[in-house]
Amino acid sequence: PAPIPNTDSKPEKNGKGKPETEFDKFLKKLNKDAQTTLKTFGLINRTLTTTTSALTGLFTSTLSWGTKLIALTVGGPLGFGLLARQATSQYRSSQALNITTGQMQAAKNVYGSRFDGAGSILQNLAAAQNDPQNPAYAGLLSLGVNPQDGAAQNMPKFLTRVSELLKQYKKTGVSQSVLNGYGLGGIVDVATANQIAANSGQLPFLNQQYSEQSKRLDSSLSAGTQAGLQQTYGNLSNNADQIGNTFLTAISRLNGPITQLSDSLTKSIQGFINGRNGKALFDSVARGLEKLAGWLGSDDFQADLQTFADCVKVVVKALGDAIKWIAGNVPGVNLGPAGDSKSTWRENLKNDVNPYSGKKSYFFDGTHPKIDDPLAAYKNGPPVMHASALPKWQYMKMAGNVSQKYNLPGGLLNTLVGTESSWNPYAQSGSGAMGLGQMIPETAKAYGLSPDDVWKPEKSLDASGRYLKDNLKRYNGDIAKTLAQYNGGNVAVGKNNSLNLKKETVDYLLKILPQAQGGVEQHPEIMNQLLAAHDRLATSPKDARATIQLDINQMPGSDISAQVKGNYVPR
Repeated sequence: PAPIPNTDSKPEKNGKGKPETEFDKFLKKLNKDAQTTLKTFGLINRTLTTTTSALTGLFTSTLSWGTKLIALTVGGPLGFGLLARQATSQYRSSQALNITTGQMQAAKNVYGSRFDGAGSILQNLAAAQNDPQNPAYAGLLSLGVNPQDGAAQNMPKFLTRVSELLKQYKKTGVSQSVLNGYGLGGIVDVATANQIAANSGQLPFLNQQYSEQSKRLDSSLSAGTQAGLQQTYGNLSNNADQIGNTFLTAISRLNGPITQLSDSLTKSIQGFINGRNGKALFDSVARGLEKLAGWLGSDDFQADLQTFADCVKVVVKALGDAIKWIAGNVPGVNLGPAGDSKSTWRENLKNDVNPYSGKKSYFFDGTHPKIDDPLAAYKNGPPVMHASALPKWQYMKMAGNVSQKYNLPGGLLNTLVGTESSWNPYAQSGSGAMGLGQMIPETAKAYGLSPDDVWKPEKSLDASGRYLKDNLKRYNGDIAKTLAQYNGGNVAVGKNNSLNLKKETVDYLLKILPQAQGGVEQHPEIMNQLLAAHDRLATSPKDARATIQLDINQMPGSDISAQVKGNYVPR
């Protein structure tokens, strides 16, 4: 007999041997509708592309002629206009620097071929010439260079003085800091300083070559010749503008036809969108969206979602089993806090404990425990969940505002924070110093910072600013003493106007003092004293100290505090 047909209904397959779900059917239908929509839009796009291509060809030919006419006029016969433009540009630039064209060319040829920053040095020397408020003005005077002599005359003098300064601080690691202390860091960067040092032996020859080239170049191109070229280039440019304006007037005759073409295209596209074809297209999209909404609100969606959740559970369980296997089979791996194998990760999270350190993590509520030691909460490190660090320049701007708020010497707070924490608000040292200003728990508490506040940049910087202000008041404005106490504690500031420093604090002062306005000027010999102490302590026991007797550079009848306020402009 023939086999009895099976009347049981079976679900369709989706090509992978599994029953096809409603979601599979929906995706197939949505894909089909999408393909139809793409074909329709593709046809529209091809039509517009053909029209645009034809118009592009027309305008390219027309505008090409106009461009050639203008270029012919501004270039002049045999390219004379281009030569005049280059000469005009050089003459204009030399006038801006208050030097001759020959001097500018010689500086580029002689110094520019050896120093990357030669052009920048020339510009800065020119900027300082008649501006006593310029940051480099005082620095040039301290080098024995008179800014009012002008950039051309001061260029060789400046390079010679900088070369001598770099020799003096060679291999100390503070030469750039010294330049910054003179206010010259903006003129001579690290790369240029290295190049000046490398060419120091050739500087007398280079300076002589610069002087001779300046005279020869100026004699071959007089100011009158350059002024004539300026006038010629101005006339050629005027002729080019006239032809350009005439061409634009002629091409404007196309305004009407172009507007008519645009209107026709607009009507055609609107007709398609509002017509039968456009209606069919958007109705198809609408039906697809309706089906999607229906599926999201149906039992099929809930069933598919449950299937997904079951898959996630399987993955999580597999990961958990793998972790347990590693903890049980790999030596040195322990899932408990601080080596306590009885605790589990689940218990740690329940008790709000960091499983890596075994300390309270404040993961859930961000609060600190009630404990007997009032400083213990400061020693837990930054909260596990903290904000991401901002770009360094934003912290530097905050520090600048704090410096202005507390009238601190320019550069003092910014250099201190960069040295202490490298602008990392979550920095924590081995000795327990925290945050941007690296305050220890006792100081942080004294300045009103809670265990959470020390990691907040605004509050940490404000506390450091107040601390520096108090120290400056305590030491009558003495920056060296203020920094020595900040880094080395009270013992670092001795009696009878002296410092009692370990090597760490010596290096600290060598780095920061030259970058704090007035830090070196208050004690003119302090940098040499610190360098000598650095060399002496380098071969001494770790706890050895060097005593530095401070001399005070102050006028009769004044005090350091008043001198600081008179010399510094808060940044």
